[in-house]
Amino acid sequence: GALKYIGLLVEAAATNRVLYSNDPGNTNWVLTGGSRVPAGETWNGMVGQNIGSTGANWHRIRNISSITSAAATEVVTFYYKTGTSGRIRVSCRNETAVTESNVYGVIGGTYSTTSAAGIVTVLRDVPLSSGVRAISIRFVPTTPTELHSFNIGPDSNTSGETITIFGSQLEAGENYTSHISTTTSQVTRAADVTSSPQVSRSADSARVSNLSPWYNAMEGALFVEASTVSKSNAYLAILALDGSNYIMLRQDDTTEADFIFAVDGTAQAVLREAATGSLAAPSKVAGAYKFNDFAGVLKGAIMAADVTGVVPSVTYLGVGGTSSFGAPANGHIRAIRYYPKRLTNTQLQALTV
Repeated sequence: GALKYIGLLVEAAATNRVLYSNDPGNTNWVLTGGSRVPAGETWNGMVGQNIGSTGANWHRIRNISSITSAAATEVVTFYYKTGTSGRIRVSCRNETAVTESNVYGVIGGTYSTTSAAGIVTVLRDVPLSSGVRAISIRFVPTTPTELHSFNIGPDSNTSGETITIFGSQLEAGENYTSHISTTTSQVTRAADVTSSPQVSRSADSARVSNLSPWYNAMEGALFVEASTVSKSNAYLAILALDGSNYIMLRQDDTTEADFIFAVDGTAQAVLREAATGSLAAPSKVAGAYKFNDFAGVLKGAIMAADVTGVVPSVTYLGVGGTSSFGAPANGHIRAIRYYPKRLTNTQLQALTV
């Protein structure tokens, strides 16, 4: 089937303790019984060798450079191809105590295990490409301080039956990582680090720059239905000239809704509900104004009224905040309405229930 993207691979640091990990024909790889014949094929830089039984299922090959004291937990991986035996045997051997833990059976089936040298767990046995498979086995040795070797063979008592070996990896830890090629010495791969350039997204807002012909400079009313998660300065709707001349509906604090007017930086009216002004849930708020006549209503209740003040000159309508004021609504605006007349307080209450 088609390959499926599963995400970005980011791995921890790892060391492959197997020397000449890609060349099981090298002298670092030694037979225990059995036979070794070049397979005449390579895979991902690894040179295949046919490992054959000469009459016993324990005939196998091992890399002698990896015969060392084991870590508390190790993972051994072999890259192989099904040979004429159709079976596999991986042995984790305590060379000091002469005991083994084995994983063996029909390739791709359910494997049997033994645990005389420690606990073995098959982490994967999967096809990769071109018929090559990877088997990874976690080994928790009974006595880590003693010498251990890791072996693979065709698990066959029939002389001449084979399995093809391409390479190996031995690493400390609980899980396998991607292959690390070695030659004369162990190789450590540094931990992967992923990064990306910092990207800033501007706050969402909308702006209506042409108020003609519907805007009335002498009087009007502004209605908003909105919710916000901001605890301060959530600008919902603004009729403004600049940062000093404006008509504004906002939430100013956790429980405070405001309807504010300013001319040349001087407040003309500040209509505030400080007790039940939370807009965390969708709420309706409105205000109306004309010279010396201002009123604000929240959820059907009059916030406050003011009978002194002038109406500022404005040139645009901002929805959800603007660059002049900085703090965005940070929520949802369901509806906004403008009326070119000073609605009565009763009409404002009817709009906001």
